[in-house]
Parts: sequence; structure tokens; C-alpha cells
Amino acid sequence: MHLGALPPAFAGLADDDSQEAASHLEPFGLEAGEPLMQQGEEDYTLAFLISGSVSFADGGVRIGGAAARDMIGEVELFGQMPRTATVIASIPTHLLVLGYEGWVELCERGNPAVYNIERFAHRRISERLRSLSEGIAERTTGTPIPSPPRGGLMGRLSTMFSGRGASSGTGASLARSPLFSWADPNLIEQIAQPFKAERFPARSEICRQGELPEKLFFLVDGEVDVVVSTGPTTAEPIASLSPGAIFGDGTIGHYAPRSSSCIARSDVQALSLNRQNYGVLFGANDPVGSVFRQGLLKNLIAQLLAAQGRFVELEGALAGRGEQTLRGTPVSSVWRD
Repeated sequence: MHLGALPPAFAGLADDDSQEAASHLEPFGLEAGEPLMQQGEEDYTLAFLISGSVSFADGGVRIGGAAARDMIGEVELFGQMPRTATVIASIPTHLLVLGYEGWVELCERGNPAVYNIERFAHRRISERLRSLSEGIAERTTGTPIPSPPRGGLMGRLSTMFSGRGASSGTGASLARSPLFSWADPNLIEQIAQPFKAERFPARSEICRQGELPEKLFFLVDGEVDVVVSTGPTTAEPIASLSPGAIFGDGTIGHYAPRSSSCIARSDVQALSLNRQNYGVLFGANDPVGSVFRQGLLKNLIAQLLAAQGRFVELEGALAGRGEQTLRGTPVSSVWRD
């Protein structure tokens, strides 16, 4: 394969690494209406779109799509789960596919294409999450946002633990999380070093939708609600996070406005990582960087699936309401959000 034909996820590799990665890619073609992936099937194949476009559906509800230069299958590969959506070609489509055996071999050989794909997957899932969040906001009026505590700018009250780095237990906190529990403890300790400890009182807005992200947070104790704004004083709940989860991470990698807000349901203890230190870990082409990125991907996938589930519920409710309206039945008498 000519190196110029490689997908964007393989950009910037040395020629030897590119040639090795290309040797595992197989061309594949679809006609309009043909399925590429079926929801529920066990398959960790990655696909890179060269031309054409595809549509994603969850239980018959369209949840998004992909076009040339996109990647498909990253959710199942990094989440190690059955297909979360059915993917069907919208028009004649050409792809390059990377089978799971090829992926494992690239990992074992330490080919930096693996690191590129991890970063590309993070961007791709973040884009899908933003699209679903916007779709949710369009389909519901939400519920009133709890009033923030008094004091502090906009209710965001953060107290640093003496303004120093987190304690020596930071690595242990990360290691207990399913996001990182699979990894070498020595690598986790290196990831933990730049984290800082912070506290937030109940009802604090820790992250605000629309703001540029300067930190991500690892939840040590307490509960955090993730919501999508639907108005000045209303929001739609997406997920409730428990200790071991990460939040505020979806858009920090490409410094785009946050696609949701995170509100402390109870008093919260967290570990924060600023954008500069995040960039060092996220950009590292080594095992430390890979563990960090894969932990973030597992977390981002959980966020995506929560948003996808709520989007499908709302879309189904709207479809039902539309059918009842067509029959002349007053919607307000038979349907509630």
C-alpha cells in the first residue's frame, strides 16, 4: 500500500512503522444499504473510511454517522464490549480494516501507530459525545438546576489541600478504579504524580458546559451529576458518577468548549490534572502515555453510552408523540417526558 493512502490516524509515523501498520490493513467495500457492523455482535475490528459514508443506529434510532477520514469500531475495541450500534453504508463506501489480531500484533511490537489510534479514538468519541449532547438538548426542556451554595464565583468553590500535590495515596486511588486497575502499578504511579487534590461542596458546579477546559478531575469521594444544559436554569441529567470515574475530560484534548456540566451532588473529594500536565501524558509515545489514554478512553466510552441511551429514549418518546398527534389524540393526555 502506498504510504500516502494511509488513514489520518497513521499520520506522522516513520516509514518503517507506516509500512508495518499498512501490512495489517485490508481494503473493504460496501454498497449503499449494506451493513458493516451489527449491534450486539462480538467483534473488535477497526475500520477507516477512505470514501463514502455510513450511518449509526441503536435499536432502529439513528444516533450519528461517519464519513471519509473517520474511524469506526474504537468504542468496542477499547471498551472490550459487543457492538453498541449497527453501522450501515449510506452510499457506496470504501474502507481499510484492521483486524483484532493485527491490532494485538502492533501492540506487542510497540508500533507507535497504536498511540496514534488511541489519540484519534479519543477525538472521535469526544465528537460523537458532543453531537449526542446537542441532540439531547434539542429534544427536552430538562429540569431545574439546583441552586449553588453561597459564596465563591458562580458557586464553584474549590479548596486546595494546602495547595500542594496530591498525597502518596493518589496512585492507589487511581489503581482502585476499573479505569486503571488492569495496568502496571509502576505506570499508574507515574501517571498520578502531577495530580492535585481538591474539594468541592455539594451543589457546586465543578465544570460548566461551554467553558474552555483547563482541568480534568478524578472522583475520589462523593457523587457528581453530569447534565446537559437546556436553558438558563434547566438541564437534562445524563449520568451520576461514583468514585473511580473521571469527568471534565471529554474536550480537554483538543481544547474545545465543554459539552456538558458537572455538578457535585454531595461534598466531593477529587484529584485534578491541569491542561499542561494532561498534554504531557496524553502526548507521550510510551507505555505511561498509553495507559493514561486507554483509561481515559474507557471513561469516555461510559459517558458516550450514557448519552446515547438518553438520546435514544428521548427520540423514541418524540416518535411516539408524533404518531399519537397524527391520530388526533392530544399528546398531553397520553405522554409524559
